[in-house]
Amino acid sequence: MTGGCWQGALRPERETVHLFLTRGIRRFAYGAIAVIFFLYFKLEFSSSDITGILVGVFLGEWATTLLLTMTGDRIGRRRALLLSSTLMFLLGITFFLSSNTILVAFAGVIGIVSPSGGDMGTFAAVEQAIMSDTLARRTAFLKAAAAEANHNGSAVDETAASAEQQRQEAVTQFTRMLSWYQMIGSAAAAAGALTCGFAVALMTDHYGFTEGEAYRGIYLGYAGSAFAIALLYATLPSIVDVPFQSHRPPRRDTESAAGPAPQVMELPATATTAMSCCGGIKLGIHRRTTAKRVLALASLFFVDAFAGGLSMQSYMSWWFHVRWNFDHKLLGALLMGTNIIAACSGIFVSRIVKRFGPIPTMVGSHIPTNIMMVLIVFMPTAWSAAAMALLRCVLMNVYIPVRQAFTNTVVPSDERAAGNGITMSVRSLAIAVSVIAVVPMSASPSAMWQAAPFVISGGLKCFYDVGIFLVCPKLQAEADAESSRLTVRPPSTAIAGINAEGDVVDAAAPPSVNPPSRAAASPLTEASSLLRTAD
Repeated sequence: MTGGCWQGALRPERETVHLFLTRGIRRFAYGAIAVIFFLYFKLEFSSSDITGILVGVFLGEWATTLLLTMTGDRIGRRRALLLSSTLMFLLGITFFLSSNTILVAFAGVIGIVSPSGGDMGTFAAVEQAIMSDTLARRTAFLKAAAAEANHNGSAVDETAASAEQQRQEAVTQFTRMLSWYQMIGSAAAAAGALTCGFAVALMTDHYGFTEGEAYRGIYLGYAGSAFAIALLYATLPSIVDVPFQSHRPPRRDTESAAGPAPQVMELPATATTAMSCCGGIKLGIHRRTTAKRVLALASLFFVDAFAGGLSMQSYMSWWFHVRWNFDHKLLGALLMGTNIIAACSGIFVSRIVKRFGPIPTMVGSHIPTNIMMVLIVFMPTAWSAAAMALLRCVLMNVYIPVRQAFTNTVVPSDERAAGNGITMSVRSLAIAVSVIAVVPMSASPSAMWQAAPFVISGGLKCFYDVGIFLVCPKLQAEADAESSRLTVRPPSTAIAGINAEGDVVDAAAPPSVNPPSRAAASPLTEASSLLRTAD
């Protein structure tokens, strides 16, 4: 029995590998697009057309992210990811085949692309929810295995562990996973940027393609990347899908005179499983406390994303091209360097978080990058400006995985995909608003106005950091208080949970006249049953 259970425990690693691969392929495509996105639009369309198309792109991403993540647990997370891959493929094919303004605008609205070079749409929201649940299942299994090894023979007893210790452990473990997730993405984006720069130079210098044709060729590769990740998503195990259950009265198989009640295991809030009763919830968020926390985070992230939209990678690429005459090879090399440095900066993230905590790590690493963002435009030479752009990336990947881990750990598992979707869709909406300001500034002949987005971006991001420092401790305290009420307790306390048959057991239920049909399962068996969902 134990051997089989251990085999089941290793299975969640399969989806983690899948998601790391899809992350790498997707960020490779995003990194390539970031080099030429703004250059292509400046070449093919007028300023008013660019504004309309870009606003449509980000509003479409906002709507798509919100819709697919809110309904992701109902339709299945794999289906949500496959649908997103299809939309990404359609955009790449349309941009490759046509430069018609109406077709491009339509494809931009319904398709998925990342002019900023980042990854903040449906893909990241759902993938992070899957990874969080994978870690929770594995943690639950290992704790149950330890309890059985100690001959407990009862439900997992975590009463000795405080809510604060559980939260710190969850944040540290999930931050470590996300730091690798972020590092793989950044390294792939670096390779994509370099590949794009040299591919465009090769097509224009040696094969006689115009710049517009070379740019559209990059979108063909973008469509190919979407097809590749769709194949990977199609082979994900079914365990990644949250079973969607309708609200129903719990089975009341509690203790009777004929025998003991089945053992019950309840997981902590930071490790709740997909079996949480979330049926009938159309929008994915069904706890008022969670809604308040998500709304607070979304408000902060709106400011951060608006500022980030003013200085997104595609705009930075265009600015270096116009201000310092960087050619495609240099632009590709510059963006490759920024992504490589960002990838390396995530190596020690989990240790930093464990030493200082998530909130000080977020604020302390983000403020210096914002100051260096402002300094880029004041550098006297092209190489000093490029050096400052590279230097600011040293701490970039310290902040991002910590922010993502914090968001996931203050939102319960059954609402996590929707919570990620709301916060990330708000970021897309904010970037859409920022585009309205960026395009007129880029159209100005004044070098001061062309550089203004970097200065405004740095200032707004510092304001956002102050908000993080003031608001997030309160959100953390609320999540800890909620977690302490849901901490695992011995079965003698008769709390509600999941019985050995996978049914919800009501704590207040009266004794049943009929005894349970089968004996209680050990915690190791219960935990492994969560891991061995049929493919």
